[in-house]
Amino acid sequence: MLGKSKPVLTYQAKKHFMSYNSPAALFTLMKYGIVIYGREISELNLHTSEVELIRYVSENAKTFWANNISGSEKLFSKKGVLSLTGLGIEMYVCGLSRVYYTLHEKDVTSKSNAVKYAMNVVPKQFHFILQEALLLRANKRFFYSKFNKYIFILQEALSLLTNNKNRYHQRFKKRKEMLDYAKYVMNLFKLK
Repeated sequence: MLGKSKPVLTYQAKKHFMSYNSPAALFTLMKYGIVIYGREISELNLHTSEVELIRYVSENAKTFWANNISGSEKLFSKKGVLSLTGLGIEMYVCGLSRVYYTLHEKDVTSKSNAVKYAMNVVPKQFHFILQEALLLRANKRFFYSKFNKYIFILQEALSLLTNNKNRYHQRFKKRKEMLDYAKYVMNLFKLK
């Protein structure tokens, strides 16, 4: 599907860019889209299905998320350092909660709503990291450039060297809980 379609103008994170419509984007537009100006959504000749949505999200989990989880297990790597930061915790937990929600409910939702959903269905051992991700998301700095994002990650990594031992150990505890949650979601849907 992605290789056969033409790129369209997309708006995300307060930026416009050309993108291929994913089944997730099409599904969202078809089910929840609101016409402000122009033709009705039913007239736009959009095509996708629950089956395509699930296939797309499963493939995304098996590639993008599996690669990121694997990289995060290597502490002395970019992804490993990212997994020690609030940005990393928020990204992994919220992103994988949305994968969980979509595969379980065959629908789409926001990352925050997906985490709230997960709080009601996953084992209690993951509730702390889910709550932490919601808190981080609510207080999140938005990164509009990779440079700012990497500066923030570097600042957080450097703070590991200067903060007291309790905070140091807490970061590693959160990282472990995040990786445990990631593996739980991946194993639940056999997304390895």
